[in-house]
Amino acid sequence: RSSHAKPKSDSAGGVLLRRPGPELASCELSHVDRTPIDLGLAQAQHAGLCAHLEGLGLTVRVLDPLTGFPDACFVEDPALVLPEVVVIGRLGTASRMGEASALEPVLAELRPLMHIEAPNTLEGGDVLRVEDTLLTGLSGRTNHGGMRQLAHLVLEHGYRVKAAQVEGALHLKTAVTWLGGDTLLANRRWVQLERMGDMRVLDVHPEEPFGANVLK
Repeated sequence: RSSHAKPKSDSAGGVLLRRPGPELASCELSHVDRTPIDLGLAQAQHAGLCAHLEGLGLTVRVLDPLTGFPDACFVEDPALVLPEVVVIGRLGTASRMGEASALEPVLAELRPLMHIEAPNTLEGGDVLRVEDTLLTGLSGRTNHGGMRQLAHLVLEHGYRVKAAQVEGALHLKTAVTWLGGDTLLANRRWVQLERMGDMRVLDVHPEEPFGANVLK
């Protein structure tokens, strides 16, 4: 379903972030062992990221921590933001379900909203935009139904959806990033990229398996 709100203009290069909260150490975890989290360090690193983005000339809006949701600082998961619309996802873990509704009022100021409906699941960390293609990871957080509904929702805006099986990583974008043009940076042990056969793939170094999880 989609809202009927008309899009409102927003400044080019805007970034929406949420500060890590005191519950961060209770975040969801998979594929890696749980280790202690230094909250002060995490908050300092987050502040450093905000400052760096502002230094690049971007408009940065920072939301307060969301009580009861230790993963809420990962704002890309509840929603997929495209130039034309925002697709509000349905997160794949019960503990994170409330994050999307908390972001809706903020995102509704910028663009019309469209929604992934139950029982489908879709998380933004599983969607990589490569120009007019949305490479969508089938993972423990995003299912076939979510991918199919996404394809239906964005078709009218000129996007096509391609599937990529994710294995050994939480999200698609843990394993692959678009560097622009025809080039992807990827850990091909964690993601199947056969449907992106026309793209050039740069492989991460074996000693740095998370090397593709970068901000481009």
